[in-house]
Amino acid sequence: MREKNRRRIKLGFVFVFVIFAVCTLFKPEAGAENLKKPPLPGKMVLDDPKNHNTESAGIQGTAPFDHERHAAKDTCVTCHHKNSDKLTSAMEEEVKKCGACHTKEGTDGVSKSKEAFHGRGTLIGCEGCHKSREIEPIGCDSCHHK
Repeated sequence: MREKNRRRIKLGFVFVFVIFAVCTLFKPEAGAENLKKPPLPGKMVLDDPKNHNTESAGIQGTAPFDHERHAAKDTCVTCHHKNSDKLTSAMEEEVKKCGACHTKEGTDGVSKSKEAFHGRGTLIGCEGCHKSREIEPIGCDSCHHK
């Protein structure tokens, strides 16, 4: 009888240990919920006077931007040119925002935010990309809505 009780106790300990081990192995790491990747933005508003992205934000009106539509046509680094070529919609790395480098005043070797958004003469920026590809909208009033 005593031997049966010992065996039951041992099995109970083994059972509890196995359950604990399984729970520990399959438990998400602490803070894993914070590592979830943010969803890709859909429709956005550029040149919003509330955000003051440029020194003249909102003077010409806001500029709606369909990020999802653009992301389907180009690679991410077309616009997010400071990210690596590996950046895709899976967001393997942190996406650098334009304002991280392009400030209202600009700095040596880095264009002002307004110039960067427009991107005249380059594919990095709305106006330059649309003009070089002959895609509407092109021009102030066709982008900026008052």
